[in-house]
Amino acid sequence: MKMKRNKKSRRTRRYLRLFALLLLLFTAQGGNVVFYRSRILLPFTLHFSESYLLLAPGDSFPLEINGMLLQTEFASSRSMVASVTQNGIVRAWKPGKTIITATIQNRNGKKIRCMVQVAQLNRTDLTLAEGKSARLFLRGLGLLPLDIRWKSRDTDVASVSLFGRVLAVAAGTTVVTATVRGKTFACTVTVIPD
Repeated sequence: MKMKRNKKSRRTRRYLRLFALLLLLFTAQGGNVVFYRSRILLPFTLHFSESYLLLAPGDSFPLEINGMLLQTEFASSRSMVASVTQNGIVRAWKPGKTIITATIQNRNGKKIRCMVQVAQLNRTDLTLAEGKSARLFLRGLGLLPLDIRWKSRDTDVASVSLFGRVLAVAAGTTVVTATVRGKTFACTVTVIPD
């Protein structure tokens, strides 16, 4: 009797672990930190126009706060990754993550935040001999970028795997793209005869 209970409890624990792992995988989005909390925003609460931004180096994006606010100070936790002007314009510099914080002075110093990830392909152009391969990856997205969609414009020239490995098929030029959260990053691939 005791032996049957032990087997049942072990099986139950295995199912719970599997369920937790699946839940973790389904909640991970775009290589984001899984524990990044999303909140329900009420219409009259202070919040940014975006709670998450994915940018490439050189991009800029105007962050807006709902409502009319006078005394607001913006700051970036890592200004080398992305900086912010006192007008709320975020400028991306290099791959990584940062938090943009707005402190609203006329609301008792209330702080609101936006997570910014800056991503960049490790190569923007690649030359391969026929039959050779190389791996492309996005810097700045962390270790677990789950929803990157890789695509080659011309698979007769070069193909790309689900994980960004480019295989040179025949001489020519094509573009390999990585799309994540609606943002596309491109690499020009040139294949030369072996």
